[in-house]
Amino acid sequence: MNDYGIATVRECRILINRSVFYCGMHSHISTVANGEVQYYKEVTRDECERMHATGSYTYQDLVINDIPRNGSITTPHTFAGTSGEFGKCTAESRYVDAYGTFHDVVVQGFIKIDMQSYTAKVDMEADKLQLVSGASCTASSRHCVSPDGSEAYWSTVEMGECGINKYSIIYDGYITKIEDLEEENVVYMLSTQDRNFALVRKFEEKCVRHRDPAHRAYKADDNRKQ
Repeated sequence: MNDYGIATVRECRILINRSVFYCGMHSHISTVANGEVQYYKEVTRDECERMHATGSYTYQDLVINDIPRNGSITTPHTFAGTSGEFGKCTAESRYVDAYGTFHDVVVQGFIKIDMQSYTAKVDMEADKLQLVSGASCTASSRHCVSPDGSEAYWSTVEMGECGINKYSIIYDGYITKIEDLEEENVVYMLSTQDRNFALVRKFEEKCVRHRDPAHRAYKADDNRKQ
């Protein structure tokens, strides 16, 4: 028996790529030191959940819509100043970000947003959750940063219907069911070239399940169990 649960993971990643240019007299443009920067912006839990719920994100005065839930979108953006035809520019008096402070500049680039949502298995005993990227996270923290820059969040850990995630599958297929009506014993037996085993039913746990009628009839078959 394994102690496993299931968690719904939502990942968000925002890549900022910006280039800073000095806008001088007569709109002369020149590069500046540390002008080319690409970095991942921190995404909070609330921001990530809102992006998944609405498919939109607001950065400065830019509203990005129609973000695919399991995909990406890239949007060009002027972060500061303006630029027009024939190289004409209007500088921003001051621009500040995590990588520097600049004066009289035009800042252009793009924003790339990635989102994905999936279920992940949680090892309850080891307190570990594995992201789809392969990164191993502390399950109880409910937050993890993937090596690819994604911010991953999850809330509750579900044990699964009837605690099904606790168990490992040792066989999947048909099996012989033997009932002793007097003793009220039920034995399941399997004998093949690969394996032989028998299981005695000690108790029966009934779970509420939503299934189509055909599936319920199939599960009610007394002669074999899948």
